[in-house]
Amino acid sequence: MFSEKIKYYWSDENDNLVNRYKSSEKFNFLSRTFLRCFENKQKSLEYLYFTFFESSEKFGRASAQLFDFSGSTLQLFLRKNKGAGLVSFLFKFLSFRLLSFGNVYFTNVKSVEWIKDISKLNLKNWFKIMAKDLSIDVFVLPSNFISSSQKAYQSESFLHKVQVEPNMRLTINQTWENFNDYFDALSSKYKKKYNRNKRDSSSLVCKQLNVDSIKNELNNLQALFNQVFEESSFSPPRFNLQSYVDLKEKYPNTFKLNAYYLENKLVSFSTEFVNGDILYSHFIGIDYQINKKYGVYAKMLYDIISNGISYKCKEVIFGRTASEFKSNFGAEPVEDYVYICFSNPFIHWVFGLFANKIAPKEWNQRKPFK
Repeated sequence: MFSEKIKYYWSDENDNLVNRYKSSEKFNFLSRTFLRCFENKQKSLEYLYFTFFESSEKFGRASAQLFDFSGSTLQLFLRKNKGAGLVSFLFKFLSFRLLSFGNVYFTNVKSVEWIKDISKLNLKNWFKIMAKDLSIDVFVLPSNFISSSQKAYQSESFLHKVQVEPNMRLTINQTWENFNDYFDALSSKYKKKYNRNKRDSSSLVCKQLNVDSIKNELNNLQALFNQVFEESSFSPPRFNLQSYVDLKEKYPNTFKLNAYYLENKLVSFSTEFVNGDILYSHFIGIDYQINKKYGVYAKMLYDIISNGISYKCKEVIFGRTASEFKSNFGAEPVEDYVYICFSNPFIHWVFGLFANKIAPKEWNQRKPFK
């Protein structure tokens, strides 16, 4: 317990207060059932659950993960600048015990639930107590943690605002009844791109895997995901795909894993969560050598769009990677930020010298529609 207002709990199924996270809803990104699918298999992270109280009245909840993070990763995101290079050198040899609020493996969904106004919640004091209790070096808060009633915190010196990769989203025109309608909306240039990909990928066979199939293919799925993970410049600890077995068992109609085969060999996969009228594209795995010849990645994105239309979704959320490539399919960027606080005042000050120079690589937005 940190104060009269905030309580936190380690993962423990027998803790009645942790069970506050259990939800009667069929699917909820903050529900205990959903989060447990990740927690059970991601052993390189420590999971914490927070319940916020005021005068014994609950007014919010959040989840977070603890893991080790290398400061050298930050250099990959610095704009070329002499000052930034000199300062960032200090971080090159440092590692941090990082607490990230939300779900590090699902960063574009709701990470916290506020029931009432939280403008008086003193994050600064809370962080000081938590840093001491749990030996935390740095706190990371997603933008959706900062509620509208906390806008004042955005200008406070103890939180550094850092731009991250945009969340790529495709709004599905509600007049589209099938993929042909999406195709008709494309300009001639992008129709040609689709037709070329259709030819290149014609040998691929897509299968939606059930629980048993995921178990049977798990090693191959993990190997394909690892290829993508190794190409990623900024990642949390490696994701263990055994979580997908649990997710498919718990949410057979919400979670979908699409596997792509070439001559009966698994060469890629994509994953989706269909929640209400939104399709969330989650992790993928791909054999990059096969992709060069058969256009596997583009094929998967076309199929995700087709699925979104079939499921009567209003939006497809593609996530944060490969922004320019995804814009070829109609995805538009939504700017996003995280808020960072270092426990050590000196390191926090030094980080502030170049925090505004951390940014995603520049890219060109494509316009595929007429």
